Amino acid sequence: VGDTWLARVHRMAVSEFGIPHWHKVLKERLEVLRQINELLVNQISSTKSLRLELAVVALIVVEILLAVFKG
Repeated sequence: VGDTWLARVHRMAVSEFGIPHWHKVLKERLEVLRQINELLVNQISSTKSLRLELAVVALIVVEILLAVFKG
């Protein structure tokens, strides 16, 4: 008897406070935050890759210049 009554009270409380609506809103916000996080991670990764590529090119140019002026 107690479990049935508690289940009814729980069901009524969930519908009264609009828990499904809040759950949906929170899931949507979490998805937006996940997308923003993914965007920022991708942007940081591409910036790091660009810096690394520029460093490699600079080292190649320095090596070529050293070879030209040495010889």
